[in-house]
Amino acid sequence: MKPLRTIAIIAGAAVLSLPVFITFIISPAFTRVVEENAKEESVRAAAHLSSMLLSEEAVIRKDRMSVRFSAEAEEVRKDFNAMKIKVYSAAGEVVYSSSPEETGEINMVQFSRMAAGGGVYCEIVRKAARTLEGKTASLDVAETYVPLIRNGAFAGAFEIYYDVSGRLMKLNEVKTRAYGMLSLAVLGLIASAGAGLYHASKGLAERDRARKQWEDTFNAVTDPVMLLDSDFRILRANKAMADFLGVSSREAVGMTCYRHVHCTDGPIPDCPHRKLLADGMEHAVEIYEPRVGKYYSVAVFPITDTAGRLTATVHYARDITIRKKAEESLREAEAKYRIVADNTYAWEFWLTPEGQYVYSSPSCERITGYHPGEFAADPALFVRIVHDEDRQRVIEHQLAAQEKVAPGEIVFRILRRDGQVRWISHICQPLFDPDGNYIGIRGSNSDVTERERMNRALKESAYTLAEAQRMAHIGSWELDMIRNELTWSDEIYRIFEIDPAVFGASYEAFLDLVHPDDRALVNEAYSRSLRDRIPYEVVHRLRMRDGRIKHVRERCESLYDADGRPVRSIGTVQDISEQIMAEEVLRESEEKFKGLAASAQDAIVMMDGRGNISYWNESASRIFGYSSEEALGRQLHNILSPRRYNDEYLKGYAHFRETGDGPFIDRILELSAMRKDGTEFPVEFSVSKLMIRGEWHAISILRDISDRKKTENLMRQQVRNMTALTDIGIAISSSLDIRVTLNILLDRLTSQLGIDAADVLLLDQDTLCLTSAASLGFRTSSIREISVRLGKGHAGRAAYERRTLILSDLGDTLTHALRDEQFRGYIAVPLIAKGNVKGVIEIFHRNTIEPTAEWLSFLELMAAQAAIAIENATMFDSLQRANTELALSYDTTLEGWGRTLEFRDEDTMGHTERVSGMAVRFARLMGMEEKEVTQLRRGAFLHDIGKIGIPDSILLKPGALTPEEREIMQKHPGYAYELLYPIPFLRPALDIPYYHHEKWNGKGYPKGLRGEDIPLAARIFAVVDVWDALSSSRPYRQGWPVEKVREYIVSLSGIEFDPAVVEVFLKVLDEEEHVTT
Repeated sequence: MKPLRTIAIIAGAAVLSLPVFITFIISPAFTRVVEENAKEESVRAAAHLSSMLLSEEAVIRKDRMSVRFSAEAEEVRKDFNAMKIKVYSAAGEVVYSSSPEETGEINMVQFSRMAAGGGVYCEIVRKAARTLEGKTASLDVAETYVPLIRNGAFAGAFEIYYDVSGRLMKLNEVKTRAYGMLSLAVLGLIASAGAGLYHASKGLAERDRARKQWEDTFNAVTDPVMLLDSDFRILRANKAMADFLGVSSREAVGMTCYRHVHCTDGPIPDCPHRKLLADGMEHAVEIYEPRVGKYYSVAVFPITDTAGRLTATVHYARDITIRKKAEESLREAEAKYRIVADNTYAWEFWLTPEGQYVYSSPSCERITGYHPGEFAADPALFVRIVHDEDRQRVIEHQLAAQEKVAPGEIVFRILRRDGQVRWISHICQPLFDPDGNYIGIRGSNSDVTERERMNRALKESAYTLAEAQRMAHIGSWELDMIRNELTWSDEIYRIFEIDPAVFGASYEAFLDLVHPDDRALVNEAYSRSLRDRIPYEVVHRLRMRDGRIKHVRERCESLYDADGRPVRSIGTVQDISEQIMAEEVLRESEEKFKGLAASAQDAIVMMDGRGNISYWNESASRIFGYSSEEALGRQLHNILSPRRYNDEYLKGYAHFRETGDGPFIDRILELSAMRKDGTEFPVEFSVSKLMIRGEWHAISILRDISDRKKTENLMRQQVRNMTALTDIGIAISSSLDIRVTLNILLDRLTSQLGIDAADVLLLDQDTLCLTSAASLGFRTSSIREISVRLGKGHAGRAAYERRTLILSDLGDTLTHALRDEQFRGYIAVPLIAKGNVKGVIEIFHRNTIEPTAEWLSFLELMAAQAAIAIENATMFDSLQRANTELALSYDTTLEGWGRTLEFRDEDTMGHTERVSGMAVRFARLMGMEEKEVTQLRRGAFLHDIGKIGIPDSILLKPGALTPEEREIMQKHPGYAYELLYPIPFLRPALDIPYYHHEKWNGKGYPKGLRGEDIPLAARIFAVVDVWDALSSSRPYRQGWPVEKVREYIVSLSGIEFDPAVVEVFLKVLDEEEHVTT
């Protein structure tokens, strides 16, 4: 069973890889080709119609679509086999539809992308649509959008539908065959598993046949295809890819992509495989492979397993060498066109409807010998210098052009002032205003004397040339007109793609092969040739049996008998299909490029391989001031670059000429450029490279960003202004020191406004004088001594009149104190808050001041901030002063309460004042904060306030108190609490009145608190109170000596008093005793 299992695994792997190939290689490739073909056909169809549409209508509107355009659009639809053509305005309105009854809905996503980016967009959708035969069916439809561009702006769009169902059928057939093979392989696998080794051998044959079909399909793709792993190694390669590598498909497996495909040591720049590994998305890139001299469009697709993990990538390369070479030819042709167009020497002129010269170019003097002014003064001069033999033709031509208001061309001779005869090619074009009114003729006269001489020489050699062409065997034919027999060479049969055996060999049979629309043209050319006895040449189309169209150039001449009757015609046929297609593509591309370049708002400049300017559009002339004649042929840096950049530019361009690379290639840079008048201005600069005839050319796009830079600078200034205002606001909110705030304000003001000095004067409401509060930028200190009366001087006037005062030039009006400062410009702004003048900001500058509206607005905003700061500081000072006075009033009242209690008990007179002072001094030494010391002092004043509730009989009793009286006396702390707690102002001072009789051992009253549970203020005051009570004399006893009191307090330390407080208290006593001694 082991061989059976091995065979089944191999077969399953081969079969399962087939859907991956179908899904990720064949399907995307077919779909991409169908989309690209639809785009190309749509662009060609749109090109046929856009010139008519843009020339006929100033604005693309539904009510202005001409019948001629509708007829032409229908012909284009038939020629290009399109289902439907619609035209949209720039606003998205349907202005034309080849099927008016089916206008449909616009795809706004595609339309918006196209309006913004200007590109061609195509999407294949499945929808119900009307076929070319008029039937409704479900079809695969390519919806293609092509923009209409006028003067560089989006003017509208074409929407063109193609039925691509047939094109996609091939893809579906491939998928069907692939999945059929998959089913057969799976059935074979099942049969193998059930029937043993014999059936396994049959399954192996089926697997080999399926894998061979897969290999044949894979190798049938003519473009290179390969599968890569994440290490850039090749997993699979089709025959085209293997041929490219020069190895077999089997030998290609395991090769490193960049080393063997691109011949590099690492991934190429812009590698799509590396991008896919980074983001898991599809990518595409165009590359050039020098080893084969071809360009490829490489598309990369991811392959994932059922879990969504990336297992491999598919690379599909499409040969685009022909398109790239066509693009290069287009660029070369455009460069040649510009050189010719910019160096023309034609005599350009403009005539009014009455025949007056509005403009005549200087070249008319070179051609005719007459100055342009002579034609302006005498319009009839032109007719008079025409050769006598040609004058009547010229007059008739002029009359026809004026009457028909249609373009015209004529060749004639003139007599120059010096008598020379010159041939002139005259072309004229009628001019109309936007309303369609005829406003004159614009024309061009070219000296074609040499051309006419050459024409005569060509006519003389025409016969010889015709004989040479007849002998060239491009494809010859002969018609015997007597027997009506047509003889063709083998080459003609190849061109017409028909079998000689089935060809009728007559003139009528030949006409049947000509395109129906061209048969009349060919027949008329041949008939005219026989009638006029002249050879003819005609370009016409052939319609092949499979529907293809070929273009051929046919030449013919006839032989006649003695009586002048035609007897035989001979001719040649040349297949010029590829030439016609290339010319059409080239012509369309040239028109697009010229239209885009001429209408671009940015300067477009092209430099050749030597760095000389070879193309210069109108916007470049407008931006830089040089005409195309002045710019062409000159070095870019000599006219556009400031001199300081010259060395760097020359070095960079020399490197670019050698390598096609440089720091400015394919990048957008901002730098300074220079106009013709020498002014510098900022530009946005980008450069693209172009290879023409083995030399690197450069195309530069330069955009004037002066307005954008001005806007950016204005925004930066506004940000700085807002930052300054924010700083001032923060200063006002975080500091009430008005001088600090004003100094910050002056610093921001001088730096933001670029002024030399500024100061703030504050108004004294009592003296009505303005005095300096802050200053910055003055060379002397005189400004600090200035005092200005309200209404006097510049600052006084600004404050009195409540308006900003601006003096561009102070002249001799400076005060004596400021004359040494040499100020000229001056501005005074009053500081007003809540309707009251607070002061003045003065601005000084040592040059004149011409403030802008934004500058002045910022100054006045700063002045408003300063007024607010002054108002806030003034209010705070007033509030602080009132608060201080209130606190002093409270303290005075408390002292009065304390003295009132002493009047009741005269024995303790002075006790309150002494203990209060001592307690405050002691508390500070104990490290209490000042606000706590304040509350301690108030509590000391009120320490016995509760004794108000004690009867005099007990309070003033000279003897010892009874237990009942002592109990009443011990209630006075509670009375103090009930009296003071309801007063919020005095609540923080309750610690001493309520707790100063508490003891360290917890045996005090009223709460019996112990140790540090007793507030520190009460512990301090308990020691001070006992010290003063014992050391002071009473009527009934003498005060104790200091030593005795010390011993008493020490004896109660740790019992009634806090030991730490006692220790500090005794140190204080020792220090005071030492000072006294």
